[in-house]
Amino acid sequence: MGELHLEVLVDAHAARIPCASARRPSQVAYRESITGRSKKRISLCKADWRHGQYGHVVFEIEPASQAAVLSFKNDIVGGVIPKEFIPGVEKGVREAAEGGVLAGYPVTDIKVRLYDGSFHEVDSNEMLFKNGGFLCPSRRTAKSRPVLLEPIMKVEVVVSEEFLGDIIGQMTGRRGLIRVWKSDPVMPRRCTPWCR
Repeated sequence: MGELHLEVLVDAHAARIPCASARRPSQVAYRESITGRSKKRISLCKADWRHGQYGHVVFEIEPASQAAVLSFKNDIVGGVIPKEFIPGVEKGVREAAEGGVLAGYPVTDIKVRLYDGSFHEVDSNEMLFKNGGFLCPSRRTAKSRPVLLEPIMKVEVVVSEEFLGDIIGQMTGRRGLIRVWKSDPVMPRRCTPWCR
């Protein structure tokens, strides 16, 4: 939960087990997302002396609601891409979403829709379409106005009237959003800040 918790755990570990432990500074679990919408056409062609490789996928990427981490939708009709290649495309998209374009954090709250493409009966395979899925978010999220998301925590503070101003000042200094409830006759005034 915080640096103090980590220090307590490391000290307890060192007291129980006599071995050295390496500590690094704690990191914030950021996430990345997008705020815009974009379409991407990816053609995968490669030829060598034995045979060629051909694949073509068309995606649409847009922001999703905060409930959906990554939503992949298959809107292929008419068999323009065989059904056995679709899981490879989805796997590539999910692997690419593990590292974003801004700072390399996982990408969340996006919708990826596969709606067109083409294949060759001899020169297409699932690995090629997986690579096409991998290239989709990594190339396209840069054009979709990416943003960095910070973790948000809901905190309820119960405080008496004499300390209310100090507490609100400290919370707003940490970019908290304060919501003050009406005080009832028994309990002191309650504040619910949203700390980021």
